[in-house]
Amino acid sequence: MNGRMIISFPTDVKRGRIWKVKRADISNWMLVRDDKTHGNYTLCPLLKTMKPQEAEVRRAQFAEP
Repeated sequence: MNGRMIISFPTDVKRGRIWKVKRADISNWMLVRDDKTHGNYTLCPLLKTMKPQEAEVRRAQFAEP
């Protein structure tokens, strides 16, 4: 990706729709379900650079520990 960030949000999301993408096209992903964050693994190394209270709030939002 040459150091560039591409943010892509599908605009036609519907329940039950099947999405097919190549694994090579995914560098990071995130979704929120039941107020819990799934994915967004690039945030994990950044937690140690945050203020402790902010990092704890972010950790609590993750679905997976």
